[in-house]
Amino acid sequence: MTLKLNKFYFLSLLLALLVGCSQNFGVTFPGERRLALTQIGELDLPTNYEDTTVYLKGQVISVAPFLESGAYLLQDTTGTIWVVTKETIPDRGDIVLIQGKLVYESIPIGEQELGELYVQQEQQLGRQASQLPNSSGAVILPERSFESQP
Repeated sequence: MTLKLNKFYFLSLLLALLVGCSQNFGVTFPGERRLALTQIGELDLPTNYEDTTVYLKGQVISVAPFLESGAYLLQDTTGTIWVVTKETIPDRGDIVLIQGKLVYESIPIGEQELGELYVQQEQQLGRQASQLPNSSGAVILPERSFESQP
C-alpha cells in the first residue's frame, strides 16, 4: 500500500512539474503546434540569432508607446525580451503569439559592449486579452483555446 501511495505522489509531482514548466499560459492559438516556438531565455547570444525569424509566445508585462510605433516587454517562463511593433501594442497582461526578426543594437562604451537584443515584430499570430487582475495583482487566465486575430 505504501509503495502504491509513493508511486502516486511521485507521478503527481512529475505531472505537476511538467504542466508547471510549460509556456502555454493556459492559451493555445490555432496553428501554434506547427510553429517552432523559441524560448526567450535561449536568445542570449546575438551572433547566433541576429536577423533570424523567431516565433515567440508570452505575456506582455510592460508597454512603451511611441509616435509611430511602440514596444512591449514579452515574458515567457525562461526570460523577457523587448518587442518593437508598428501595429497596435497589446495591453499589459495580454498573451501573444508573434513572428518577428531578431535585431541586435550595438552600444560600444569603451571596451565594453552594452548592446541590446530585441525583436522587430513582423506579424501578430494570436492574442488573448488579459483578464481583470485578482486582489493580489496576478492575472488569471482561462484554460482553453482562442481564435487568433487578423
